[in-house]
Amino acid sequence: LLLDATVRAALLALALLPERGACIDNGLGLLPPMGWRSWNSFGRNVSQRQLEDVIEAMALPRHGGRSLRDLGFSDVGLDDGWQECGGGINGGFHNKAGEPIVNRSRFSDLAAMMKHARSRGLTMGWYANNCICSETEYVSPKEITTHYAGDVRSIIEYGFSGVKVDHCGQFNNLTWWADLFNESGHAIMIENCHWVGWVPRYQEDGNLWCPFNYFRVSSDIKPTFDSMMTNLQAMPRWADHEKPISQPGCWAYPDMLEVGNLESFEENRAHFAAWSITSSPLILGLDVTNASKVEAIWPIISNEEVLSVNQAWVGHPGTLIKSQHTNMGDMLPDYIWAVPCNDSDSMQRGWKTRSIGSLGSSTYMIVAPNGLCVDVTISSPAGLDHCNASSPMQIFTMRSNGAIIHQTADGKDQCVEVLGKTGPGVQRTQCFAGDPKHQRFSINSEGVWSDYGSEDDNSFPPRCLVSRPKYPFDMPSHYISWQIWAKPMPERSLAVLVLNRAEKDLRPIVSLRELKDVFGARFGLQQDGAVTVRDLYSREELGHKVDVLHVDSVPMRDSRLYLLRPVDREPLDFGGNVVGYFVVAVGLVVGSGAIVRYCCQSSFFDDSSSNSSDSSDSESGSIKLFTAEGAVDQDDPGVGGELKLASVAQIGLFTTLWWSAAIYVTLLVKLTAERTSNKAPVLPPFMLTFLVNSITGFFSWTLSKCISSYGSRLPQATPPEVLKVVTLGIVQGCEIGFINKSLQYLSISERTMLQNTNVLLMMITAQIFGLERLTWMRVAAALLLVGGGVCQGLASSHQEGASDSAPTQSEQLAHLKGIVFMLSSMCLTAFKWSLIQFMTQRAERNTFLGQMSKLQLAARVQPITGVVCLVLAASFEMQEIIRPELWHSRQLFRVPAIALGITVLMCSELKVVQLTSAVATGVLMNLHHIPMVLAGMIVFHDSISLYNVYGFALCVLGGFFYAGARYYEPPSLE
Repeated sequence: LLLDATVRAALLALALLPERGACIDNGLGLLPPMGWRSWNSFGRNVSQRQLEDVIEAMALPRHGGRSLRDLGFSDVGLDDGWQECGGGINGGFHNKAGEPIVNRSRFSDLAAMMKHARSRGLTMGWYANNCICSETEYVSPKEITTHYAGDVRSIIEYGFSGVKVDHCGQFNNLTWWADLFNESGHAIMIENCHWVGWVPRYQEDGNLWCPFNYFRVSSDIKPTFDSMMTNLQAMPRWADHEKPISQPGCWAYPDMLEVGNLESFEENRAHFAAWSITSSPLILGLDVTNASKVEAIWPIISNEEVLSVNQAWVGHPGTLIKSQHTNMGDMLPDYIWAVPCNDSDSMQRGWKTRSIGSLGSSTYMIVAPNGLCVDVTISSPAGLDHCNASSPMQIFTMRSNGAIIHQTADGKDQCVEVLGKTGPGVQRTQCFAGDPKHQRFSINSEGVWSDYGSEDDNSFPPRCLVSRPKYPFDMPSHYISWQIWAKPMPERSLAVLVLNRAEKDLRPIVSLRELKDVFGARFGLQQDGAVTVRDLYSREELGHKVDVLHVDSVPMRDSRLYLLRPVDREPLDFGGNVVGYFVVAVGLVVGSGAIVRYCCQSSFFDDSSSNSSDSSDSESGSIKLFTAEGAVDQDDPGVGGELKLASVAQIGLFTTLWWSAAIYVTLLVKLTAERTSNKAPVLPPFMLTFLVNSITGFFSWTLSKCISSYGSRLPQATPPEVLKVVTLGIVQGCEIGFINKSLQYLSISERTMLQNTNVLLMMITAQIFGLERLTWMRVAAALLLVGGGVCQGLASSHQEGASDSAPTQSEQLAHLKGIVFMLSSMCLTAFKWSLIQFMTQRAERNTFLGQMSKLQLAARVQPITGVVCLVLAASFEMQEIIRPELWHSRQLFRVPAIALGITVLMCSELKVVQLTSAVATGVLMNLHHIPMVLAGMIVFHDSISLYNVYGFALCVLGGFFYAGARYYEPPSLE
């Protein structure tokens, strides 16, 4: 998957190269670079020994025999700290030939280190224009030229494949660097770490100026979630919808990754996903020689589906879609903006200084035209607040050269500057050597406050300062609650990331139409608004969504990452509205009941006669199921070799009706849960089950009264009979609740495999309850059905995609919970159907249960099930239930349609249990996966694999084995 995406992205990137104009033409960086760099792990204390250990760690086979190098992290970058400070000319670390002077106590043999890296299949990157003992004293043009040429020559001779050019020294001409490398004939990856002034831009001729392969857009990252979020905010300005600057060969870069250094697995995962969805270079910063650290984040950085998001290119790098703000009360009244000077703009006039006499004649407050004073309590951006002469954050010293100095609490001088030389932000920061012109200001007689501009090769005219209420650049994380990001993917699909910084329990709604408006033709959403959704973290398909995506609960400092793939047509809608659902459901009930009456001469709606068969039935050749002492004479059309034709027809018809109702209910619930709008969020599963079961009970009671041809009153129920009915309702409610809970933890393949083993559990239960003999043919049938379930599970697993990443401790615990809930549900299912068989086959002829029809039983059981589900809903879904927007009329109108289908389903299921047995019903339940999968293919366009076919064949064969056992083997348990 990753390889395919990489190849596609590379081809697309190559196709786009001729249109990029003035970008660097070294043929590198067509995909976002991936590697590792030393600063975040070792800082200025880096050494050759440490890097050689890193080289080994990058090539070390880990899970599945793959290494970090195999994942794509194939470059090892050396950062600041290699130099011999003061060992060269002009107080720097270069000799007269311009060659860098390496600290040999730290790096004894660079050539040997490079050879070691190449032997492990890795490349290495250099670091230049250093910040530690920065070089700023070069004056001679010849020395400056020699310095540039010597650095380039040395980088090539050492064998480095890339270079990070920082901005602390004076060697900042990126065009010069790029030209020298290209003239050498060696392709060198160039990282522009300036983020001040030297940034790519579209020129007047429409071409993009970008003489480097990737460029820093943010301040230095720190190992905190908030720092990550703040740096991420610098990305959207480089991702214009029509003409993005961040593109193949010129990638925006919000600094190295701190993945592995953040507080939790979820924070690290969110960080990695954020860099991926913005096409940022993925440069690891953790200490990869620490095996436990790498182990903890391996599932994150080895997720090929997330990596493919980063490496894909279809014309746009990805950008911010929606941002929800918080803490807005902490904003200052106004902020200072640095904008192009304009004599006609009255807002640029009226600045003045106010002397603080007690502090000296050169100490001032700076007053804006609106009467507010410059305040640098927050260093970046500088703002305006109500004037307060006692606040040290509003006191400045004016130097004769125009520098505006603020003294920090520890006595250090910092300068006010135009951020990035171009603005629009103004900030308090360190004072750079040489008094750069964007750190020098003047206020003229009209009160126009401006800097001196820039005079280097990347020159900018002076900027004038104005007061505005808006934040001047990227909003820092302090003001961000949650965000939605998106990136176009191949085949006109879309990756969507939900990032939650501060919301306790975030449940956002993503509008697919808004995404279409942003990305246009890059997102292939059709008029019907239907997409399939894949969770890229769990690698599971989440089904169809239409118009909106309702995101499950996202905890604070966590995220969700999805892939949305448009479908050609939306899934089949039964009539398209609530009336259609009712018509189909009522048609199923009435039509099927009429067919059963006509063909079998028995009542579907009131079948008390089947519980009170006379002796003539026995005389016709049917065999008694229960012959032990105390048992009641009953017909068992499911055993022995002399089945009545009517009984066979009944079993076939009720099974067909059961399966049809099950498919109808499943598809309708799926549509109800996914075909929603902004005003109709999905009902939580426990609450939906409570509503459906309550209404099902009402429908069952109403239909039994209206359609019954008997109309006789039921005998008085005895306490044991009441206990059985109540027990059935409670067991069924817990069964449904546990199934719903297990869905949170288990994959589709695991659920399928476990469910198909249920028939074996039912056979054991039937043996314990004395309902059916456990013979070799029955066991063989069960094993075939289990094999069919395993094949179905393998098919699901193949579609979901497998991962060789080791699960974390929390994932293992969650998986164990899922298995416990699923096994508990299976035990309850086996017990429930055995109890139903007891109640429908062993009830005394003239008792409450003996005279009760299936509809009457459902009318009493379903409300109890609903109450149990209500308790579960109150326990697990209270936060969702109390949302007022949940109770939308269109959503609630669908509940009765589901309830009608379940009424048919349950009554048919009860009838099948009575006509056969609990185990036989379990076999038929396994077999009904076949029409269910086929229905999914027709309605939801699901795919089918060879594993599905094998699974179908084994299930059918198991069904035949069980039918043979029912036909040939004696039912007696003696």
